[in-house]
Amino acid sequence: MSQDKTILIAGMAPGLGTALQARFEQGGYCVVGVSRQAPSPWAVDLTDALATHALFQQLDERCPPLAGVIHNAMQFHRQAMLDTTPQTLQSVWQSMVLTAFNTAQAAIPRLQRAGAAA
Repeated sequence: MSQDKTILIAGMAPGLGTALQARFEQGGYCVVGVSRQAPSPWAVDLTDALATHALFQQLDERCPPLAGVIHNAMQFHRQAMLDTTPQTLQSVWQSMVLTAFNTAQAAIPRLQRAGAAA
């Protein structure tokens, strides 16, 4: 592992997120854990494409080159299908799928430049 590379964890949360952060930091990576809410210094709503691209511009300025992205963003919803509203479904979909799309669009060019992705 390398001290001059950044790993982005999109959807940083206790449990898996903190375990991944600890493991990559032990390996010498700069780890950026993105959460929708404070107290994360990288609090960004990844459903917002402009905010996501602004995040990656900040990474370009403040961090070593991007080496990888772990997408862990989600919203858990547990309710019977007939009790689930279209608004709830939209919110859950955005928290998982739209965040992955926005993050990938911003990350892929950077990974390609760094030689980490084809």
